[in-house]
Amino acid sequence: MLFKIMAIDSSQFSPSTIALLSALISSIITIGITKVLDLIQKRQEYKYSLQKIFVEKKLEMAEDMVAFFYRTKMVYQSMSRLLEKAPSLLTTKTSSDFFFAQIKEFSDRGKKLEEETKKSCLCFAATF
Repeated sequence: MLFKIMAIDSSQFSPSTIALLSALISSIITIGITKVLDLIQKRQEYKYSLQKIFVEKKLEMAEDMVAFFYRTKMVYQSMSRLLEKAPSLLTTKTSSDFFFAQIKEFSDRGKKLEEETKKSCLCFAATF
């Protein structure tokens, strides 16, 4: 229909009708272009939000790994200090009971850290 209007001799329409039609057509074209540009902008925003989420997840995973390594270091340092004191602690019955209780506690912490390591390594490998 649009092409038929353009093909008709312009002398059949008054100048005000031509002005109204051209204003209407230009408004429709402007709205169409605006909508297309909005869709492109929303797509870009969506991409950026996905990238932001991915970077935040990587950062969270890195923070978790640092915390895990810190806890592991603390367990090994505590165990090292306990083993350094072992000869003096094993002299009496109460001290040796304390020593073996501490060894059991470190063993439990080690098992817990092993479980965390498996989970963290899988998540770390999947993220990076």
